[in-house]
Amino acid sequence: LKLPIFYGISNANLLRGAGTMKADQKMGQGNYALAGHHMNNPNILFSPLAKAKVGELVYLTDGKKVYTYRLFKRKTINKDQIQVIDDIPNQKLLTLITCDPIPGVARTPLRILLQGQLQQIAKLNQQTRKLFE
Repeated sequence: LKLPIFYGISNANLLRGAGTMKADQKMGQGNYALAGHHMNNPNILFSPLAKAKVGELVYLTDGKKVYTYRLFKRKTINKDQIQVIDDIPNQKLLTLITCDPIPGVARTPLRILLQGQLQQIAKLNQQTRKLFE
């Protein structure tokens, strides 16, 4: 899954990549929360998250550094459980959210939630850049 990250969760942003869920959030700090669309095609946008597993690594870059998170939580939540994107004192988290499709239901109230904990921050160089090519 390789997507650009846009500021905000407008439909225009979510049709092109992931969107930040909070104003002024920064990679590697607090609870960095991203949302993305789950599509019928299992290989585009946030659809591959349906197959993500606890223990997998997620890599993000801001063009200067690479932030590595290890997934530790996967669960289904209701769309109204917005507290999952709140910062937690002394924790550096990544929260990924996408729709949890229900066959035959156009607008599902369920969401797939994946959370990871920051493992490492490294400078973006020739070797780490390969993760994003």
